[in-house]
Amino acid sequence: MVRVATLSGGHQLTAEDHAIAAEAARRLLAGKIVVLPTDTVYGLFLHSTAPEALARVERIKRRRQPKPLAALLREDEKLAAFMREAVLPLADEAAEKLVPGALTLVAPFAEWRGLLPQGLARLPYPAVGVRIPAHPFVQEVLALCEGWALATSANVAEEPTPASLEGVLDALGAGSVSFAVDGGNCPLAPSAVVEMKHGKLSILRPHPLLGG
Repeated sequence: MVRVATLSGGHQLTAEDHAIAAEAARRLLAGKIVVLPTDTVYGLFLHSTAPEALARVERIKRRRQPKPLAALLREDEKLAAFMREAVLPLADEAAEKLVPGALTLVAPFAEWRGLLPQGLARLPYPAVGVRIPAHPFVQEVLALCEGWALATSANVAEEPTPASLEGVLDALGAGSVSFAVDGGNCPLAPSAVVEMKHGKLSILRPHPLLGG
């Protein structure tokens, strides 16, 4: 049965929120999949690059074809500056609002040289999508997980992500994960996805700040 922990909901993390973050991190470091709230939608989080772990996420989402998971990273000024500069031609002044925030930048590993945690080097993808979430609780969890986790929206494939944790667990099935964090209703605006390839930018998923 899933254990649900509820955040305080305040602007500052409380001692109980920190304890919940520590429990989430312990489970992630042990190879478990957990559901966490973010600044976009509820997400399925994983701290592993092992093929069998990635496959578990695909099964929970009931995907017919596997898709790469995004790498959510702890806020770092060098990384943030790189991402803002990369999308400046598309986002202009909005780049500051998107990073940290609702931007996932997909680029070949060579473009990220020196900016990614070593644990991500074992990902079986030709490129990786990176997002720096603007969510204090998620940032706390990432800080306790070597600065990174893999994540994807907590929904059944091809269906919208429910706004509430209750809706997420109903959709995925209560037995799909053993730990989930209730952060209230999430904004429900998924991140923009921009691909950087051969020096060119393409919007894979639009966002109001990118004119989509």
